[in-house]
Amino acid sequence: MGEIKMNKALDIVKYIILFVGIAFMLMAAQLAQAAVDVTDVPVLKKTIKAGEVVTETMLTTKPLPTQRLARTAIRDENEIIGMEAVRTTKGGVPLFYNSFRIPPMMRKGQTVSITYQKPMLSLTMEGKALSDGNLGEAIQVIGTQSKRVLTGKVIAANVVIVK
Repeated sequence: MGEIKMNKALDIVKYIILFVGIAFMLMAAQLAQAAVDVTDVPVLKKTIKAGEVVTETMLTTKPLPTQRLARTAIRDENEIIGMEAVRTTKGGVPLFYNSFRIPPMMRKGQTVSITYQKPMLSLTMEGKALSDGNLGEAIQVIGTQSKRVLTGKVIAANVVIVK
């Protein structure tokens, strides 16, 4: 009978040691987690499609471990507001610069004013943009009546100059 009591006592000691070990492991895990640097990064509240322009109401922040953030991840929401998605972008995940662009001043298919300029001569006609373009960029346009494809420079919203 003394041997049975001894075995029960040893079982109790084993359980106590196991419990204490688990408690220490949990405490160590909590301490390790508390030591991780966290950065609040902007994320989309929901998935957006290519061509959608990001507004402040589309964003929220999410705390993520700084060490695990890619260098190209956007860390300031002001850098993304007003930008256009170039591809479908999922909500709730870090955002990257290569997924966004400045919205073009001129869109493919948009009606534009084509101005042909030479010294002492200026002609203006209506046309359509054959590609997206921003200020100062060269794009191709097609004259609505002439159906000629011309290359010009975007000088303002809806205005292309051909020389």
